[in-house]
Amino acid sequence: MAHARGTRRAPALMAAAVLANLGAAGVLWHAATMPIDTSPRTGDASVIAPTPPPSPPRVRNVPELASLGETLARPLFQSTRRPPQPRVETPPTEVKPLQTEAAPADEPPPAVAQAEASAASPPPPLPEGLRLVGVAGSGRTPTRALLRLGDSARGVWYAEGEMLQGWRVAQIGPGEVWLEASGHRQQLTVRTSTSAQ
Repeated sequence: MAHARGTRRAPALMAAAVLANLGAAGVLWHAATMPIDTSPRTGDASVIAPTPPPSPPRVRNVPELASLGETLARPLFQSTRRPPQPRVETPPTEVKPLQTEAAPADEPPPAVAQAEASAASPPPPLPEGLRLVGVAGSGRTPTRALLRLGDSARGVWYAEGEMLQGWRVAQIGPGEVWLEASGHRQQLTVRTSTSAQ
């Protein structure tokens, strides 16, 4: 019984679908063949005004590379966009001959007194979170170490002899840096481990 009712409805649904498609096709045909009104509207001056002719294409004036001296003098990867300052080489100091006069018996020699003073004074604490990020250098430039302090996302390049919060960068080697303060030495390696000597 249900099968017979379904077979009677199928032709009616098919006819309704065909009629719907024919109606949609008629609407599309009417829209496609309808003339388009291109006459200007009255009262609208912007439509009536003639359009100006297109302007000729602009010719870009590209400067010569030699005229970009200021641009070339500012390094792209420096945060200040200023060239690094040339390193001032200090002339070697003149070596004076050693005077051989005897020190009084109750005073220790100056080298021993300095060593005792440095052993008595503790070094300043290392900056919190100080770590070695990398080491760079070539035959033409001095070796420098990239050190990062604490939670800072940016590191600072240091060369041998420069000071860092009371510590002097004594030696830079492959993957390591030695810091000195008050006669004490501290080593930093790229693996961020520290060991005192």
